[in-house]
Amino acid sequence: RGLAVQRTQRTAEQAQARLRQIERDEARMNNVIANLEAERRRAAANPSSTAAPVASSIKTTDFGKLDWPVDGDIIYRFGRVVSTNNTAVRWNGIGISAEQGTAVKAVAAGKVTLAEAMGTYGTCVIVDHSGGDYSIYCSLGRVAVRVGQAVTKGTTLGTVGIADPDLGPHLHFEMRPKGRAVDPLEWLRNQR
Repeated sequence: RGLAVQRTQRTAEQAQARLRQIERDEARMNNVIANLEAERRRAAANPSSTAAPVASSIKTTDFGKLDWPVDGDIIYRFGRVVSTNNTAVRWNGIGISAEQGTAVKAVAAGKVTLAEAMGTYGTCVIVDHSGGDYSIYCSLGRVAVRVGQAVTKGTTLGTVGIADPDLGPHLHFEMRPKGRAVDPLEWLRNQR
């Protein structure tokens, strides 16, 4: 009985440590987006800048019409989820299951602003669509783009990988219009 209690306590401690790491990584992702936004606003407000503001490649007419970055089933949805052990996680995106190595495509044109490992998110690519709009692709196995690279809709950004063995191979996908996380399913065609 004592061993069972110890195992349960150890499992609970591991879950709490994992949640703390997820919170740190989420804060890091939010800071990356906030810094990109601050830089964009500074450049737009600079009177000596000769560059005109660039409109986003994502338009309101794209709402519900963007192609999926990868085909697959939804394994978790945007928003707060309470697990069976009574811990809560807030997902800022969706998880799309797919075979490891499946190509991940950009949902719209933009510029790669990040391509690196982000803790529990795994390897991530952030595409800046201008005008404060971003799409985020994480849990990648391989990255096929570099920071500063311009991409078009459908450009292969990388491949599906495994960042969390409990979830298996999948793509973590976020949409952040004006830097704010929203439900990506609302932007993708044929909601599931």
